[in-house]
Amino acid sequence: MSLTKQLETLDAELLGRFGAPEQLDGEQLQALLDERARLLALLLEQEMLSPEQVGELMERSKQLKELAEHTRQQLAEQLANMQKGRRSVGAYQKIKHQE
Repeated sequence: MSLTKQLETLDAELLGRFGAPEQLDGEQLQALLDERARLLALLLEQEMLSPEQVGELMERSKQLKELAEHTRQQLAEQLANMQKGRRSVGAYQKIKHQE
């Protein structure tokens, strides 16, 4: 499989994983991103890209970045809600035990 096809397949997998943030695994995600960086470096080193391919890669990179930022924001909001809930439960337990 060509490097560009490998990268395209990898990007599709990354997009799918960011689409399901509750199932993200940090180590697997890091491994995929490292592999993407390696493939990009090989492509740039070999200068095998046409201007059209460069444009497509840039667009996919931008899409991945935006989706990663959106996913990070979603997870941060979920974490904040969980922490708020825990504080509420703690406050309730404290009041309950005082009675």
